[in-house]
Amino acid sequence: MRCAIGIDLGGTKVRAGLVRDDGLVLRATDEATDRGGAAAIVAQLVRVATALAGDDDVTGVGVGVPGTVDRATGTLVQAVNLDLHDVPLRNLLGEALPGPVQVENDGGCAALGEHRFGAAAGTSDSVMLTLGTGVGGGIVAAGRLYAGATGTGAELGHIVIVRDGLPCQGSCPGHGHLEAYCSGTALAARGREAGFADAAEVLHAAGSGDDAALALVDDLARSLGAGLVTLANALGPQVIVVGGGLGEAASALILPRATAILRAEALPPNGDASVRPALLGNDAGMIGAACLALA
Repeated sequence: MRCAIGIDLGGTKVRAGLVRDDGLVLRATDEATDRGGAAAIVAQLVRVATALAGDDDVTGVGVGVPGTVDRATGTLVQAVNLDLHDVPLRNLLGEALPGPVQVENDGGCAALGEHRFGAAAGTSDSVMLTLGTGVGGGIVAAGRLYAGATGTGAELGHIVIVRDGLPCQGSCPGHGHLEAYCSGTALAARGREAGFADAAEVLHAAGSGDDAALALVDDLARSLGAGLVTLANALGPQVIVVGGGLGEAASALILPRATAILRAEALPPNGDASVRPALLGNDAGMIGAACLALA
């Protein structure tokens, strides 16, 4: 069987592994992201990939990055949580590593991993939402990642669910985006207004039946439902996967309510899309990145 290296580059951690073409992770490693700049990160990724490859015959290397990617050149245009701008990552890594190198947005990689070997396995068209500090995700259409003409589309956390709504997070200039209502950051902010320390405390209290916490979680679930309706009507996927740290921690609390809204408000048959919790956990991005090289 063929093998490839998959690397999930995050703002705080690099998760990388040697992945077989049936999805089996043969070996994997985690280490803190070197935040010393582009050259330091490139050197780190080369070292990690070389160590994982060992003496195995590796088809190539796929890298998921937290930011905007120019697909034509494999350039990381800008990163969300790292001080990286216009880094020709595909070329720089390709000069030091055997086999072709592919670079994609990390949300897209997670979506591809879940599509091939996780909650959406066996389908042709799926969507993934990752609810975490922000909201990301990816679209798989006819078995392939879709990100528009420039490769910078599928910013699913930035679909509008409330016109002139809450301001979005970070450097985003928009208002009323899904991320402003369904991220861990958003839940934590609303939780503090209600007297909770953070999002984790809100979820714990909601699980214990606390009315104030349940109201906050229900509001998030209803916002998520509105997002699911939009995605289902626009894309018509067979499966919508919900993952990320918050998505996985809160799935039992939010998915039933969000799914009910999808069923009630999406145009038929779009509302029949299956809504499923992610299965691959922290390995989704790494496995999906490897899939880029195994395509």
